[in-house]
Amino acid sequence: MRREWLTGIIRDIHVASRGTYGYRRVHAELTHGHGVLVSANLVNLLMHNAAIVGLPGPGRASRNSGVPTDDDLVNRRFNRDGLNELWVSDITEHKTPSGKLYLCAIMDCSSRRIVGYSIDARMKSSLAVNRKGFLAASF
Repeated sequence: MRREWLTGIIRDIHVASRGTYGYRRVHAELTHGHGVLVSANLVNLLMHNAAIVGLPGPGRASRNSGVPTDDDLVNRRFNRDGLNELWVSDITEHKTPSGKLYLCAIMDCSSRRIVGYSIDARMKSSLAVNRKGFLAASF
C-alpha cells in the first residue's frame, strides 16, 4: 500500500516538473519538500516500474589523452593594448529543429568585441580560416 501511495506522489512531482525530474530530483523533492523518508533506490525502482522517466542530463566530455595539441602562441597573455593585435576564435554547436548548426566567432582581445563570425551546417576547417565566409559584425 505504501508503494502505491509513493508512486502516486512520485507521479504528481514528475507532472509538476513538466516531466523533467529523474529519480534523484524526485527523491530530493520527496524528502525535503514533502518530508517523506524514502531511499533513492526505492524511488528509482518505483519510477522504473511505473515507466516514469526524466530528461537525460548533460553529456560527459571525454578526454583525449595522448592527442597532440598546438603550441601556445600567445603565452597565455590575452590582454592587449591596441586594437587588432590579437584575435581569438571559438566554434560552438547549436541544436536546431532542422539539425545542428555551427557558429565560429572571432573576438578582438583588446576591445572584447566580436569582429566577425561564420555559420555553417558542417564543422569544417573553412569555418574558422576562410575569410570569404566571414560576416563582419556591426553592433
